[in-house]
Amino acid sequence: MGCKVRRPETSDHTMRPIEEAAVGYEVRRPETSDHTVRPREEADVGYKVKRPETSDHTVRPIEEAAVWYEVRRPETSDHTVWPIEEAAVGYEVRRPETSDHTVRPIEEAAVGYEVRRPETSDHAVRPIDEAAVWSEVRRPETSDHTVRPIDEAAVGYEVRRPETSDHTLRPIKEATMEYKAAVGYEVRRPETSYHTVRPIEEAAVGYEVKRPETSDHTVQPIGEADVWYKVRRPETSDHTVRPIAEAAVGYEVRRPETSDHTVRPIVEADVWYKVRRPETSDHTVRLIEEAAVGYEVRRTETSDHTVRSIEEAAVGYKVKRPETSDHTVRPIEEVAVG
Repeated sequence: MGCKVRRPETSDHTMRPIEEAAVGYEVRRPETSDHTVRPREEADVGYKVKRPETSDHTVRPIEEAAVWYEVRRPETSDHTVWPIEEAAVGYEVRRPETSDHTVRPIEEAAVGYEVRRPETSDHAVRPIDEAAVWSEVRRPETSDHTVRPIDEAAVGYEVRRPETSDHTLRPIKEATMEYKAAVGYEVRRPETSYHTVRPIEEAAVGYEVKRPETSDHTVQPIGEADVWYKVRRPETSDHTVRPIAEAAVGYEVRRPETSDHTVRPIVEADVWYKVRRPETSDHTVRLIEEAAVGYEVRRTETSDHTVRSIEEAAVGYKVKRPETSDHTVRPIEEVAVG
């Protein structure tokens, strides 16, 4: 006789009696961070200002909502409601995915140029005449955006694509010399946080310890690289290189996507069980015999992981699916009535 007010993806989960749920309205869907149950009568005349994916959710009467305009869509972190008349003459400087949102009069917007698209963290509006002679050094997805005159941009080479966190403009002659297709080798692709250009001769004898997506990138001589083993793939936040001899007898407790990585001897690993897959934030290794009688209350994607005996698990019900941030086990009989 219980109703799960939220699905297991949410961060808080309560069980309420069906009769309460029957007259209750979920103000947010279970993906949201806050969930309240209101009587149907209140819900019927209420308007959800944000969809349940958002971090703040209020319910307003339909009559108020009818004349109001949502400045941002519910995916954004801040949501205000403006009267339709203000919204009608207003221009959303950013789309609702952005972190800051202002409404400007249409006349200002008409002569304004959005230096960044609304996905970016900073957004300014410049007059069209200024924008017409300016070049966006980065696309709006980047964390820093400057506008340079077209003549400077015309002779400039973007060392990184606009997705990167650092962007410099070099003269074309310098860029031609330092371009990976010519004599230059980009140690990282532009998605990375640090980017240097090295001569091909250095790159030819160099081994990228991490791919350019990683946060740290060094180049080692091929001779050294040949006998070294990358403990993590370049997507990880920490990368060490160990001799192949050590790696050959080592077991990666986590895959390289994880935030912590240790190498254990295979003999130890053979009798150990990875409680979580390497995507998780915490990783413990338990003996196989403990794992064999243990039940993973959550799958490895979750932030907390406990192992319970099969007997306890057999009578237990996972109130949330393993993707959620909180997980309790209730007896089946409670679940049957819950």
